[in-house]
Amino acid sequence: MLHQSVKKMSYHVVLQRLPSLLADAGFRGDIANDAALLAAMSTDNSIYTVTPDIVVAPRDAEDVRRLMRVLEAEDLRGVPVTARGGGTGTNGQSLNAGIIVDFQKYMNRLLQVNVKEQWAEVEPGIVLDELNAQLAATGLFFAPTTSTASRCTIGGMVSTDASGKGSRRYGKTSDNVLGMEIVVDGGRTLDSDPPTPDWANAMLLEIEAACASGRDALLGQVPALSRRFTGYDLERARPPGGDLEWWRLPIGAEGTLGLVTRIRLHLMRKPKFKRLVVIGFETFAAALDAGSALLAHDPLAIEVMDEWVQGLAERAGILHALPVGLRARDGQPIAYNFVEFVGDDEADLARHVEALRESALRLAGAIASHVAVDDIEMAALWQVRAASVGLLGKVSGTRRPIAFVEDCVVPVENLAAFVKEFTGLLSSNGLSYGMYGHVDVGCLHIRPALDIDSDEDRTIMKAISDRVFDLTRRHGGIFWGSTARACAALTLRSSSARPPMTRFVASSGHSIQRIVSIRESSSVIRDLSWALRQPRFVASTPMKMTLSALPSGVTAMLSV
Repeated sequence: MLHQSVKKMSYHVVLQRLPSLLADAGFRGDIANDAALLAAMSTDNSIYTVTPDIVVAPRDAEDVRRLMRVLEAEDLRGVPVTARGGGTGTNGQSLNAGIIVDFQKYMNRLLQVNVKEQWAEVEPGIVLDELNAQLAATGLFFAPTTSTASRCTIGGMVSTDASGKGSRRYGKTSDNVLGMEIVVDGGRTLDSDPPTPDWANAMLLEIEAACASGRDALLGQVPALSRRFTGYDLERARPPGGDLEWWRLPIGAEGTLGLVTRIRLHLMRKPKFKRLVVIGFETFAAALDAGSALLAHDPLAIEVMDEWVQGLAERAGILHALPVGLRARDGQPIAYNFVEFVGDDEADLARHVEALRESALRLAGAIASHVAVDDIEMAALWQVRAASVGLLGKVSGTRRPIAFVEDCVVPVENLAAFVKEFTGLLSSNGLSYGMYGHVDVGCLHIRPALDIDSDEDRTIMKAISDRVFDLTRRHGGIFWGSTARACAALTLRSSSARPPMTRFVASSGHSIQRIVSIRESSSVIRDLSWALRQPRFVASTPMKMTLSALPSGVTAMLSV
């Protein structure tokens, strides 16, 4: 088993040389391996714990190049190198043994803004909310968002191709990136701006051929959905008749192709007016059933939270923003749909809002609605929905809601039936759960409550992961459609063969491991149970990985 073989791997001895080697190379950032910092970097927002050996915080892109040049030393080749942003990932994306590169500490700057052409260049460690705060005076903003916007970094969003509220209209992160700079082995730099360095020409030709031949094979296995899948973007990296846009491939690649040091983002103009409609339903099922009818009014977003999350919010005292008519009645929680409209014509916006409100109140199970116009009130109401992640994370007891099957996407018209089967599966295993998410794109975050220190519950978790994988495919969806998969999706195998995409990472073999097949990856926890947080064993082992090749050597970019 994986955990038995990797226990023998240790980077502790060779990494003792790293601080002096980096100092000699002129590295200006921080280098640390104190116990407190390593403990902090061993966890993120997932159920996994992986303790790194050392943490480096580069000051700038040149520091990143210095790091990767130092790692060309013979005894340092193969040491995992993993980028870390805000640590908000739910699948262990920033966890690894070896070296963690902390981009948030110093590389968090807005480098330049072009208001006329509507783009900005940023370092990967800048936090989403901070970026938009700095852009506020320009009237522009970076549109993709997440419920962790106050903590997640742009580099992390690029790495996982993150998206959230409003993605049906604004797209995912990959729809809003215009280019990037990436550092690979040996400190070599590849920039999306010309000219292409000589060393990269042969590699890019090989990658272009792989993309061109693998595009149809990939798309033939991916359902047509309103929200794009997350992963190597074969579809747009080399469109039919178009040129290679290699920089699309690291978006969603979870750091497996190199260290991104600069990102050019497309910005949008802020809409002049916003309205938020909150609709209460007797049950979560009724709120989901209303999705298609509400979507017909073309809102920016439809977000939902179930009765359990609403009950947690009530007990936490954060529902004061809701009008009395939308509060729990006789102790019975209410399920909510949050529907947002934006536009530049206030009168037209008001007509859309009123039409939706009248339609919504005729739907089965609808209790009441409320329209928020004031920016302060809208922000307070959105905070109720945004608190879902934190509320579920604070549930007490041995069985707590955890993220391991929470990123499924199905067609909106199939969502209610999908959730009915999903929750039936959980109930048949005696599990409670919390749900919230994006009705408009068919993506719900469902967190079953389990005790991951219990052997019985870990067995249940493995079984549920397989069942949900199959359930998602049966309803025309994909298992990972919102952020990323990392630890929770992969069955690992060692590999000496490197498909073309892994050449971004390099001949030195930093961080490369391989997945075998789509079907095996449905056993999302089986070979990674050693990394689950538990007092008996905390793993310290390389986990960063790239995808294996599709038939004809091109499935390296497959993401489902």
